Amino acid sequence: MTEAMEHGHPGDALERSRATTTFDANIIVTAGAGTGKTTLLVDRLLHLLVRNPRPLKITEIVALTFTNKAATEMKVRLRERLRSYLDARLDREPAAEGTNNVDAEIRTLIATYQLSKDELDTRLQEALRNVERSEIGTIHSFAATLLRLYPMEAGVDPQFCEDEGRQFDRLFSEQWDLWLNKKLSLAGERAGDWKKVLKNLSLDQLKTLAESLCSEAIALRTPMPSAMGRRAGIPLTSWLADLEARSIALLERHPGERLNEKLVRAAQRVIFSFRALTQDRDDDLAGAKALLLSGKSISQALKGWSTEEFDEARELVRIAKGLCQVDPELSDLLWGLLTPFAEMFREFFVHEGFVSFDGLLIRARNLVRDHGRVREELKRQFHAILIDEFQDTDPIQYEILLYLAEQIGHQAKEWRNVKLTPGKILVVGDPKQSIYAFRRADIEAYLEVVDKMIKAQDGIECHLTTNFRSSAAILDVVNGVFASLIQPKQGIQPSYIEIQPPEWKPANHESRQKQALLPEVMVRKIVAGDQKVSAEQARRLEAESLARWLKDEILGKTVMVNQRGEPISAQPKDVAMLFRKLTDIQDYLEPLRRHGIRYVVEGERHFYTVKEIIDTVNLLRAVENPNDRLALVGVLRSPLGGVNDRIIFELHRAHALDYRQWRRLDASCFPSTVKELYEVLDRLHRETP
Repeated sequence: MTEAMEHGHPGDALERSRATTTFDANIIVTAGAGTGKTTLLVDRLLHLLVRNPRPLKITEIVALTFTNKAATEMKVRLRERLRSYLDARLDREPAAEGTNNVDAEIRTLIATYQLSKDELDTRLQEALRNVERSEIGTIHSFAATLLRLYPMEAGVDPQFCEDEGRQFDRLFSEQWDLWLNKKLSLAGERAGDWKKVLKNLSLDQLKTLAESLCSEAIALRTPMPSAMGRRAGIPLTSWLADLEARSIALLERHPGERLNEKLVRAAQRVIFSFRALTQDRDDDLAGAKALLLSGKSISQALKGWSTEEFDEARELVRIAKGLCQVDPELSDLLWGLLTPFAEMFREFFVHEGFVSFDGLLIRARNLVRDHGRVREELKRQFHAILIDEFQDTDPIQYEILLYLAEQIGHQAKEWRNVKLTPGKILVVGDPKQSIYAFRRADIEAYLEVVDKMIKAQDGIECHLTTNFRSSAAILDVVNGVFASLIQPKQGIQPSYIEIQPPEWKPANHESRQKQALLPEVMVRKIVAGDQKVSAEQARRLEAESLARWLKDEILGKTVMVNQRGEPISAQPKDVAMLFRKLTDIQDYLEPLRRHGIRYVVEGERHFYTVKEIIDTVNLLRAVENPNDRLALVGVLRSPLGGVNDRIIFELHRAHALDYRQWRRLDASCFPSTVKELYEVLDRLHRETP
């Protein structure tokens, strides 16, 4: 049923089975790279659809992942699996043990849940018919669905459009200019306050700040006494309290009077002043700020300090330096001036029929948190929630999903108090792969949900450790390096879990080494001779050497062994070239093209500057518009036309830079290929709708 069946029996087969077939407990799956997470999610979906008792309809399941591409892959793989099961013929003889056999998988399902083939087919057909109606997508698409189900409660237009930022930028610029002109006019209010602000900030800085306040991720209506520190509310207060506790703990271990201890003590004093809102004149506080801003820094040469303590002290000092530069009075004044505009713009933006990506999440969270009837209906509508890439989910998204996983009849006011329905939620993640902090992903919040919410309520954790992408030689290096780099840190970083190759052995494993011509690791040194070369010349030499090596020694010549143990010749798709950056990628692609080696570039930003693409675009433009002489000249100069600039100039002199005049071309003056090209372009233009 799982990817394990395609490869044999991996060492974590029991863990995969528990994650797929456990329905009476919530599950956390910690899965490293290449361990078959998508396959496991599809397997889980299938078991939920066909299980006995209480099979689910596909419209009763929420399956979410981080990107549209990953969500589409999950949906496609589920659809393919459903079709393969429906097309299966169980009258055939069972295939040999250990091979990928759809019939064997179906027999396992039938035996596990005591189904007939007709019962299984009925459930699979219903799921296949409704795949496109399912909630298999991203968290943002799911949030949009919730808002459209309850637009009045969410305060949105039922036909709103999700905005990726383009409409926001346009409308913000228009409304900001109108509002600012009014406020800065002679009749504007609070002229004195505006003068104070404009002495310290430029209009561009004000605009940037106002734009950030217009994001719905910022709470504007929190009770706000006059002191700036209270404006940020509980999250900032908790953050400052945590920083203070960390600084106190560090000073307890190092109570001396050396520079490091003095800097940490100064940082603790500044952090305390912000947490306690004691910004009045204070000699100790002034001295602490002066020390932090003196340019002195944490020294790593101090005896008795560990590397982790150096890092901790450096972070505390960095944050405290930033706090030293905060002007509470100016910040308070800015908040009072800009908050009215932010509130007005948010209402205007939604009234225009748009919701930002931040707005989707905030409004969906508010919908399920604040409307008890809505939450109860949604809890009854969705019976299972599967979440991929959970480590990249931000705290607002946690809240939405945890409220929907709450037990029927309970109505927690705060997400940490939610009582989860056993077996309703499965999350898949890997904390060491959390890379989206800039999108509000919070690894501490992830660990809090996993440890204090799911595990604390009798949830179980499964570990996927078998990697199906990489060879044992690569995994040995990865484990050896990262096991020492990724050290456990309470509440921030869990222990490193090694990933392993499958335990299966191909039938011809003994002949594998004889067939493979390449060593597992090779270092190639490219020598340019005695002359000095520039960086650009060195890149080109390296690129030419790589292309020639691939063509002469690797592609079609090196024998490899695939995952089924079969010998195959190396093809371009079997080769990956990794670069630190793609700025100079064209230097490497040109030799590949010249040697006839096919390639695909992931993440290239210069796609439309490639000659073949330019020629294709010119061709399409010329066909679409016969008056586009620039595009026509591009086609004539391309390999398709193959003419030089002299002939193009003669065409211009003869007023013949128009392919619709192909019948008038004098064959004695112009190559016959020009007339043939003109005729083809004219026919394409007339036949194109």
